[in-house]
Amino acid sequence: MTEVSGTHLFTSKTMINSNKGSQNELSELPSVFLGQSKTESSSSNLGIFERTSSKDLQNEINKKYTEIKTTGEKLKPTPDDYNENQLRWKNYVDKQDSETTKTNQRTYNTFKAMLPDKGNGKIDKPAKQIAGNCWLLGNINSLASNEVGLKLLNNNILKDDEKHIIAIHLKEAENNNLPSPDGNGVYTFTEEEIFNAQNRNSETGLASGDGDIAAYALAIEQYLKETKGGVLSSGEKHFSDGEKVSRMYEILTGKKSNEAGSPIKFEMFDKSNSTQNNEKIQSAYNNILDLAKNETGATTLSMFAHAFSVVGTDGESLLIQESNLSETFKKYFELVPDTFPPTYKLTAENFKTYAENYSTIKLK
Repeated sequence: MTEVSGTHLFTSKTMINSNKGSQNELSELPSVFLGQSKTESSSSNLGIFERTSSKDLQNEINKKYTEIKTTGEKLKPTPDDYNENQLRWKNYVDKQDSETTKTNQRTYNTFKAMLPDKGNGKIDKPAKQIAGNCWLLGNINSLASNEVGLKLLNNNILKDDEKHIIAIHLKEAENNNLPSPDGNGVYTFTEEEIFNAQNRNSETGLASGDGDIAAYALAIEQYLKETKGGVLSSGEKHFSDGEKVSRMYEILTGKKSNEAGSPIKFEMFDKSNSTQNNEKIQSAYNNILDLAKNETGATTLSMFAHAFSVVGTDGESLLIQESNLSETFKKYFELVPDTFPPTYKLTAENFKTYAENYSTIKLK
């Protein structure tokens, strides 16, 4: 059995530690943590981990609810809406399964994970990207795989079940006095909007699975739209397409990468000088490995122009996942047996060969 570090929100300990091919029921997947949870022995003095004022979030929810009651818009999808979208995802997964000859259990896990939910005020299951926002899902997954990172994410969410509205707080938006007119960094979405953000065939589709992750995707989409003046770059479908792998860390905390005192680091690799670069890359890998072993930070990597989340370590190699919940990359990396979402081992040599850039956020 491999010893594993990391509080993996989305992968059960049995599945990642066993090579016997045991199949776990999906009911285990949303809330099972992997590894030994460490007691928070040190608190950050950066002021980014405190609970966002529930009063401010609730006030925005109340305002949104009043507006919608006036306009008569839908607050939540109907059961028929859910059934129709469920059928779309089932057809999609069945097609993927027939093309790649995945197991029935794998199909079942993927299908259930992709089904939209309405959110509950905390991130407790995976989400699959729909738009080109792997950086966003990569950052969220890496944070959710760390006890303090998950707390940071959930402290900026509030769900009102009676009003069917979720509020998301983004510190960078607050720093920039957005959204208008209040400038408090709070974005609110109905269950209907969250459902549409999880619709594979919708122009508004962003991420499907966990409704709270979809709400984060909606909030960041809206924030980027405001900061970019509402104009998409050529070839982009969404405002959240094509950001760097530190961007969600920055937007959530209001801190900039590589600034003095910032917990966020972003580094690119120039492979034109192989000797110097190999030393630099090995040093980066060792630092990321230490963060994963000690559970003191989160990391998102860019490889193949795609974002990967570091979700733990087996002691010698990094454990990574990608936001399509796929086994596509097993031709490049060793796939840990019987894990969902699929988890890969990333060795130092893999990292030297494929890493393009990465971002870390220090959490303790």
